[in-house]
Amino acid sequence: MRTLSTVEKAIDVLFALAGNQAGLGVTEIGARLALKKSTAHQFLASLRKKELIEQDPTTRQYRLSPRVLRLSMAYLNHLDLPHRVLPFLRKLQEKSGETVILNMRGGKMLIHVAQVEGKHAVRRVVEIGGFQPLEYGAPATAVLAFLPESEAAEILKTADKGANSSGSKAASGPGKVTKEALRRVRQEGYAMSFGKVIKGVHAMAAPVFDSDDSAVGCVTISGPADRFTLPIMRRQIQPLLEAANRVSLAFGSARVLGRREAETAQRPKRKKYTAA
Repeated sequence: MRTLSTVEKAIDVLFALAGNQAGLGVTEIGARLALKKSTAHQFLASLRKKELIEQDPTTRQYRLSPRVLRLSMAYLNHLDLPHRVLPFLRKLQEKSGETVILNMRGGKMLIHVAQVEGKHAVRRVVEIGGFQPLEYGAPATAVLAFLPESEAAEILKTADKGANSSGSKAASGPGKVTKEALRRVRQEGYAMSFGKVIKGVHAMAAPVFDSDDSAVGCVTISGPADRFTLPIMRRQIQPLLEAANRVSLAFGSARVLGRREAETAQRPKRKKYTAA
C-alpha cells in the first residue's frame, strides 16, 4: 500500500506540473500536495532522474520535460490520430508542393509528429520525434500567439535567460518571436518566417487546437527559400488554414480560424513583412 501511495503522489506531482507550464518550485508543490518540503524534493529528484521533469537553472522551478511527450505520442498512436490527420497534410502538400509537418507542443519544445515530404528533389525533411525550441520561427509564433499571454511571455523570458547564460545568439537574434509578431498572428491566424530556424528555408504555420480549444501544436509548410517565395506562400494561406482547422477538428476542437485570413492574402503587398 505504501508503494502504491508513493506512485500516486509521484503522479500527483506530474499533474501539478502539467497544469503549470511556467513551472513550480519545490515549496509550492509541497503546499499544493500537502507534502513536507523534503518529501516533495524526493519525488522531484526521482522524476528528474527518470527525465520526466526538468529544473530551470535560473528560477529553480520544475516543469515537465519533452520526454513526457513520448507518453502522449503513444496515446496518439493508439488513437491513430497521426494517421487520421495525414489525409489533410497530404492534401496541403499536393497544393503547395512543399513538405508539410504536424508539430505538437511538449513543454517549451515543438515535436515533429508527422510529415508529408515535398515532391521536389530538394526539399525540407524533419526527423519524426525530433523537436525544435518554442522560441523562434513560424511554428513557434503560431503556437505562442494563442497561448495565454502570461504563459507565452514566461516562455520567451525563460528563453532569453537561457540565451544570456549560455552566450547563445539564436534565441535573442532577429528570428526571436516578438510581441508584435504574436499580435499579428492572433489577428491573421498564421505566421511566416524566412530563414530564421534554418538558413535558406522559408516556413509558414497555423495553430491547431484540442478539445479545450487550447493551442497544442501547428501545421507547417516548409521549403527552400529560392522556390517557396513570399508570393507563393501567400497563395497557400487559405489551404494552410483549412488543413489546420481539419486537424483541430480531429483533436476534438470546434474552434475555426476565420475568413479574415483569406482576405489578408488578397490585400496589396505591404511595404515590408516583418518575419516572426
